[in-house]
Amino acid sequence: MSVRRLMATAATATLALVPVALATPAAHAQNAPVYTCDVVIPDYNLGAGNCVASGGAPAEGPFTGALIIARTGDPIPSFIFCEEGIASTPGSVMCLKSVGT
Repeated sequence: MSVRRLMATAATATLALVPVALATPAAHAQNAPVYTCDVVIPDYNLGAGNCVASGGAPAEGPFTGALIIARTGDPIPSFIFCEEGIASTPGSVMCLKSVGT
């Protein structure tokens, strides 16, 4: 399997998880906590570069509770589902306790 095909398959699987996460009671809030960053590295539980906190996610310091660190756009969207971490926006967001990618 080519790297490109493997990445496309992984992206499809990741995107398939989004509706499941959004269907949980905690995620029914209109503005779910999200950090959107230029780069998301799921293997290191890290979002970096121009990170923006929204939906009640704190811009600085530790956080707890379900939220998403996301990079949307080309070539493939990336997500980290996180329960605990440290934010230092706009520089980075580090997830200390992830619940899957």
